[in-house]
Amino acid sequence: MNSSLFHLPKFNKIFSLVVCLAACFQAVSQPIIDVHTRYNHARDLYERGAFKASRVEFSKSLEEPYLAESTFYLASSAIRAGQADGEQLMNEFVEAFPSHIYAQRAYLDIANFYFGKGRYKEALDNYNKSEGYLSPELTFNKGYCQFHLNEYDQSLETFKKLDGTFSTYQNDAAYFRGYIYHSRGEFDTSFTYLNEAFESEHFRKPAMELYASTLYENGKYEELIQLVDTELTPVENG
Repeated sequence: MNSSLFHLPKFNKIFSLVVCLAACFQAVSQPIIDVHTRYNHARDLYERGAFKASRVEFSKSLEEPYLAESTFYLASSAIRAGQADGEQLMNEFVEAFPSHIYAQRAYLDIANFYFGKGRYKEALDNYNKSEGYLSPELTFNKGYCQFHLNEYDQSLETFKKLDGTFSTYQNDAAYFRGYIYHSRGEFDTSFTYLNEAFESEHFRKPAMELYASTLYENGKYEELIQLVDTELTPVENG
């Protein structure tokens, strides 16, 4: 008689235990794999600009280890998709994860959302919460908000931070700095900034018009003729 038959019950117990452990491991590990896949898929949609779809996908990965990130990107997707609850979702993210690295980005998302809607007071409030995290573009946006809210002194201080960045935003800001000094009757200072704004792609024309108008109002006709010959005429012909 084969003696191994006497060990069959013991073998069955071991086999059953292995099967049970394997099933338990699969039950625990499978959701982690699923949430990882879903999160990456949602990020891909987000990066492609499919914000409505990415919001739906991020709602499926609201668990660890992606809970905070998914909460942020879900709210960001809603904001970028122009959905009504986007701001509330982002505020809830900041409240739930105040020390998370994305908390600062959260305020920028809200600020940019309001800026795009022309709601400069709300945008400025959120840019102020993101001080120290502003790029030249966002610094310009903040100064632009202050300008539209007639906070001219604050606007000048913000635009001044763009000095030395050698960015297009420095040239754009120069127009508004020139405009503010012009409104105060400080024409020499205004000319300095308006001349710098001639290099601005977006504000070159209004900068030249304001410059020329000021020259005319102050009787500086020779300088006005020179400006027309050297700057305005090529623009008209080009």
